[in-house]
Amino acid sequence: MTNIRRRKTNRVNTPIGRRTTKGVNRRTTKRVNRRATKRVNRRTTKRVNTPRGRRTTKRVNRRGRVDRRGGVNRRTAKRVTTQRGGRRTTAHRGDVKLPKCLSIKKTQENEKEINDKVRIKDKGVNVFVINLKKHTERWEKYSSNPNYKRFPAVVGADLPDDNEFIQGKMIMMWNAGDKQRRNVVGCYLSHLNILKKIVKEKLNKTIVLEDDCRIDTQELNKINLNKLPQDKMIYFGGTLRSMTFKTKGWDINKTRKTLTCDKTKSSINEIVPGKFKIGGAHCYYFPTWKTADNIVKYLESKERIRAIDSEFAIIQKDRPDLLDSFMYPAPGYLVLAEAQQGFSGQYGFDRNMKYY
Repeated sequence: MTNIRRRKTNRVNTPIGRRTTKGVNRRTTKRVNRRATKRVNRRTTKRVNTPRGRRTTKRVNRRGRVDRRGGVNRRTAKRVTTQRGGRRTTAHRGDVKLPKCLSIKKTQENEKEINDKVRIKDKGVNVFVINLKKHTERWEKYSSNPNYKRFPAVVGADLPDDNEFIQGKMIMMWNAGDKQRRNVVGCYLSHLNILKKIVKEKLNKTIVLEDDCRIDTQELNKINLNKLPQDKMIYFGGTLRSMTFKTKGWDINKTRKTLTCDKTKSSINEIVPGKFKIGGAHCYYFPTWKTADNIVKYLESKERIRAIDSEFAIIQKDRPDLLDSFMYPAPGYLVLAEAQQGFSGQYGFDRNMKYY
């Protein structure tokens, strides 16, 4: 039997699954069994998840080569969450881990020009713009662009007084006037109607915009939509917000720096309830018509309802199986001057939301 200088002894798992004592010196020589001595790098032995969800021990050397037991490359292995049967499972994905995002200076907040003249390469993509017929000036920027399709918005002022949402189904602040209530109801019903159209016509790869938002089609073409999660709605634009207005010490740039970024294109990030939420409803994406159907069923199952952006915020927290991610930076962002003139502009914002 080979003599080994035993400076450190610990308990480890053998390939057969029985626990035994292995002698380990500083040169990482291990005594594996009574018949043979095997040299391995103990710094690269780690616990990982197998495709079946069971935990096991796998070894990887410093150069990322895999041992006979099917180790993984630490440099490219990435834990991702998938949805199977309503449960969250952990898997490994072989793409490179993205770096954290940088802070955004005030001078970088707003793009001077939105490049939406480039034709969308994926012919299966639909981009609908919710627009009031009387707001022809807002439609002008889209009218000559084949990337956009117009969808008629609901005029809240024209709704009858006995409409269930006007009568109290829509939850509003106690001091909201009739005009504000009708604007919010009209906005909600406009979004609900476009979702129903997506479901009825079974439209996949659908982007929904409000008429103060444009889509950067040059950036959109860089995104492989087929590789995005296909089982839930995804924000393609919005605004980063604290969980409540009273949250102390919350800083948007600190939150941005927790996100992952790809220097060449928008990348998907997970919404973290309790840390931040995504507000707004000016740009969002449905990979399939079934994902829109799930949102419709959720909304119509409620006895009382809130504004559409508030409902989306509630879904992020309570139903992450329907909505839990966003693309950053945003492929779709606001035409700031028009957004500030809208009925929600009274709440004030000074950025176009490309960086949320």
